Amino acid sequence: MYAWRQMTSGQREETLRLRQLCRHPWHSPPHWQSQTRRYHLIAACYEHAPVIGASVERLGAFSQALLRTVHPLAEQIHAWVVLPTHYHALLTTPDVLSLLAALGRLHGRTSYQ
Repeated sequence: MYAWRQMTSGQREETLRLRQLCRHPWHSPPHWQSQTRRYHLIAACYEHAPVIGASVERLGAFSQALLRTVHPLAEQIHAWVVLPTHYHALLTTPDVLSLLAALGRLHGRTSYQ
């Protein structure tokens, strides 16, 4: 599913070199700022394992935490869904980088629960 694991060490080094050259994040897709300030955010569990949906309680708790994280930074949440292996959120925000930082902290906290 993920090409990184099938790459040789040389291919990995070249991939990272190109990402650095283009000023892209080393280990994630680039994040582009939208002139409309509308974004479709997607995040998945490691190897798409059903971590978020390990139980109904965990799914509900993560959904609440996601909304608590996104709500203060979004002008409008158009749609969202939390599934056992990933989530989507369609929203408008004036500061996507702050939102991504807050989501990164959410991911860090919930990865240990």
